[in-house]
Amino acid sequence: MATKGYRVNKSSDEYERFIADLIANIKGTHRKITKLGYGRKNTIEGICGQAHQIDVSFIDNDFPNPTLVLIECKRFTNHPINLEDVKVLKATLDDILPDPKTPSDAKAIVVTTERAREGAQRFAEYYGIEIEQVSHGPNYAFRYENVVQAGVMMRAKASVSFTAVVVRKCQSCGQRFEVHANERVCPKCTP
Repeated sequence: MATKGYRVNKSSDEYERFIADLIANIKGTHRKITKLGYGRKNTIEGICGQAHQIDVSFIDNDFPNPTLVLIECKRFTNHPINLEDVKVLKATLDDILPDPKTPSDAKAIVVTTERAREGAQRFAEYYGIEIEQVSHGPNYAFRYENVVQAGVMMRAKASVSFTAVVVRKCQSCGQRFEVHANERVCPKCTP
């Protein structure tokens, strides 16, 4: 895992790199992730011609259509995610998505070190924006689709981590299969 060398108290830039590295680790599982970008120079131009700085972005080709994934990283201390934080991500997505140079499908995620206020959570749920809380402390867990990563960073700058994939037994044929959403039957038995 690429967490070696991270300080426990990460700056915002380091937190973005940390989240991008977690996505890169997911790329090593079953997900077909391309065009992973992060940081201050990671920009995507919107339909209005404005370049939007995106903390972490990538294309996930594991969906039926290539899907642009935008991640807004919020490394806060004692400051919950506000409604405005989620609205800015929604507005950015609305400007980028119609551009013919980007995939026609998109997904937005706010990754934060703190909880989200009720209004931010309600707005995010309504518009399909995920809010994922990922600690900047020594213990962390991160989930994207059906892949979960967790780890423990130690004072010696070493880390112990694992990546898990959800597998379920098909209710129809009994075969084990990798779960991508909340399927109860394997792809072979799906009508």
